[in-house]
Amino acid sequence: MLVGGLGGIGREVALWMAQNGAKSLIFVNRSGLSKYESQMTVRNLVEKGIQITTRACDISDETAVQQMLHDLSYCVPPIRGLIQAAMVLNDVHIENMSLDEYRDVMGPKYHGTWNLHRHLPTDLDFFLMLSSISGVIGNATQAAYASGCTFMDAFASHRRSLDLPAVSLDLGTITDVGYLAENKDLATKMERQGFQGTDTPTLLSLIQVAISQSTGGGAQLVTGLGQWKEMESLGNFDAPLFAHFRYKFQGHGKSTALGDSMEGLKIELDAAKTVDQATVIIRDALSRKIASHLSIPVENINPANPVSEYGVDSHVAVELRNWVSRSMNCTIPILEILARSMLELSHKIASQRLEGKSE
Repeated sequence: MLVGGLGGIGREVALWMAQNGAKSLIFVNRSGLSKYESQMTVRNLVEKGIQITTRACDISDETAVQQMLHDLSYCVPPIRGLIQAAMVLNDVHIENMSLDEYRDVMGPKYHGTWNLHRHLPTDLDFFLMLSSISGVIGNATQAAYASGCTFMDAFASHRRSLDLPAVSLDLGTITDVGYLAENKDLATKMERQGFQGTDTPTLLSLIQVAISQSTGGGAQLVTGLGQWKEMESLGNFDAPLFAHFRYKFQGHGKSTALGDSMEGLKIELDAAKTVDQATVIIRDALSRKIASHLSIPVENINPANPVSEYGVDSHVAVELRNWVSRSMNCTIPILEILARSMLELSHKIASQRLEGKSE
């Protein structure tokens, strides 16, 4: 049973399962197989002699899941394995997220996974959940999705504690099929932030490994970490959890410019005696950070202009806010980051820091 439809990744997984001996496949999603690509995939599989069954079902609805499995028991062979790949994405910052938006995203991953666990047979060969590295690292604009992925990671351990098969496979960016394959700029940005792309053959190998260790080995497999780079990688990697990840790429003793490291920036700011001195230090650090984040030369940034003129959107603004908080111990609202110039932001941060030191 493959839950989550036949998008780019789902199609590849379905074809791979057929090539590896699956004779009967059940495709479950909320809307059925309405897209042309999905219908062509099914036709291709049927021509190969695979028994295909499709069901439209909202797996977050327990009654619907029960009814679906009851109906399937009369028309398909016993279900031997599950790939739970259902998801809903809604790009919104958590402070702006409504309860309904949160529930919509969490539904398939939290309630859906529970419902499948409760009502599928207990003698499955594998119970594979396609999760995301977002559940480990976090995601400012996909907090509900990241929460659902974190749940899947924990749920795999829960099933193992019951002597039931389970693996949560935390995927990074898939580069040649699906959303990122059609958005190369975003894929490049994510690589620069510390993620490593995975192509389809590697993805299928990971799925094979995950299925093979459904009852032994790790219940959670984390993939997709790339290289950490000071001032460029996602700010979430600065957490203590990723100390080993940072250490691997820090050069181990190689000297770096003082202003290029977070610790060096703190030392420079602590040494500043006036607001004007601190403003210059912060202005230069902000310019480097924004230039690195947007892949533009730092010389192209005019500190007198609003940062929004350089393509800083709300996503980047969240990163800047978090970076300022960690490296300078100051809190700046996102709307203020988007509205102010670099000089104005730098002066405000410098004033906050010196006021804090004088208290």
